[in-house]
Amino acid sequence: MRTEEQKAEKKEDENEADQLMFVGRAMSKAERAREMKAKAPAQPARAVGVNLYIKNLDENETNDSLKTMFSPFGNITSHAVMTDDKGKCKGFGFVCFSTSDEATKAVTEMHLKVVKGKPLFVGLAEKKDARQ
Repeated sequence: MRTEEQKAEKKEDENEADQLMFVGRAMSKAERAREMKAKAPAQPARAVGVNLYIKNLDENETNDSLKTMFSPFGNITSHAVMTDDKGKCKGFGFVCFSTSDEATKAVTEMHLKVVKGKPLFVGLAEKKDARQ
């Protein structure tokens, strides 16, 4: 059990904490954003290498099947099949190779190759703003 002194100390500590206030210089929104950006942890590094865009994929295509299809051409750093909310393939995906030689080999071998009755389009992926 606590003594009366301990209870009184606890109440004093609570009162001090309630009265603490932060005082600082008024900052503009841009200054606050810079400060938050400096404090924020660094973003995880994106996959490095050459990113390929593959379209005209079958609707039953999965991430694993895309990786198996392109793994003979070299080291794949990342791969993704774009799917809708039901889990079906939207018809396109991306594969990132570690070197440009591997990516070039994959493009020359797989471009217009018929897979599951559809000719694949394989090309270098471009940033959204570069396409427009």
